[in-house]
Amino acid sequence: MTIRLLCAYSIYPVNAIVTLDTGTEAGLVAAKRASTNTAGGTVYVPPVQPNQIRAANLVIDPAGNVLGLAGPNNSIIAIGGSTATKPGQPARPVLTAMAGAVSLAWTPGAAGSTATTSNIWTDVNGKVTQLTTNPQIITAPAGTPYTGTVTTLNAQGAGPASVQADTVTPTAAPATLRTFETFDVNGNNTNTFNRVAVAELGRTSLIIRSPAGNTAQIALGYRDADNLNNPNPDFSAPILINPGEEMFSDNDQLQYFARQNAATAVSGQYVEIEKVITL
Repeated sequence: MTIRLLCAYSIYPVNAIVTLDTGTEAGLVAAKRASTNTAGGTVYVPPVQPNQIRAANLVIDPAGNVLGLAGPNNSIIAIGGSTATKPGQPARPVLTAMAGAVSLAWTPGAAGSTATTSNIWTDVNGKVTQLTTNPQIITAPAGTPYTGTVTTLNAQGAGPASVQADTVTPTAAPATLRTFETFDVNGNNTNTFNRVAVAELGRTSLIIRSPAGNTAQIALGYRDADNLNNPNPDFSAPILINPGEEMFSDNDQLQYFARQNAATAVSGQYVEIEKVITL
């Protein structure tokens, strides 16, 4: 039971609302020194004495880190005495349109009272992406205007979102043609060779692969692709491919020729050519 004192009692002033043991409360009420009607009273809070420690509620995150003390209105008071804060507002991000994507350049918000835990991109459609690189490539629908905001987070929560980026429209990805071919490679390092691929500048990417089933090392010679009728490749510093390995060529405008890197050729050797042509 809780009572309101009608006169001072012990350390409690008149009109204080207190909770005592049952017998004491009943005796005070019977003696007309207290009332069970607490209206108009004030809840008694004992004063803090010098060197007295009062218990407080700690705020702890899921990882077990102490963030501070529980303050009023769900605030967090840092152990040093100041209120814990969320990160600041990031700078306005900058988008650059790409084929089926955007390049996002971003700046995080200023750190709050605890370490920043992450930065996120929220696009105009509500899709959220964790930001881990800068700039960061983000897939976006071609032909559709695209924008969004950056937000910085810490243990206290998310800071204010940035100003929305200027809208850009991703372009359509270029059409490509992918082909696969195989070529026998039965010449040795002193006589014959086969032309296996031609890369056109700005249009063709090649993967020249020696299957794992080969037993001979393949040597690739090359020459410029400007004269396809001149079968005189340069083997002075050949590209060597072991069985199970491959070589990647990206838009370098060369012809490639293959032979075995051995004085005596082994039968049944071949290369696989994977070609991607931008139409």
